[in-house]
Amino acid sequence: MADEADYSSDREIATIERSIYQHLNRHQPAAEYNEAGEKICIDCGIDIPVKRAAIDGVVRCIECQIIEEKS
Repeated sequence: MADEADYSSDREIATIERSIYQHLNRHQPAAEYNEAGEKICIDCGIDIPVKRAAIDGVVRCIECQIIEEKS
């Protein structure tokens, strides 16, 4: 039979799972493309190298990503 500690643990797990879900599903900026259909940086507008652009979720060149992560 479940006791109060089990219920407390279940609530804590649910809270953690909800936080993880919200973090993973936060708003991601949309990728931008040039006339040739290549991904461009959403901050500076330069072409993102093909290998980097192939990574899901990449929307910035490496230089702008470094600046974004520092801020």
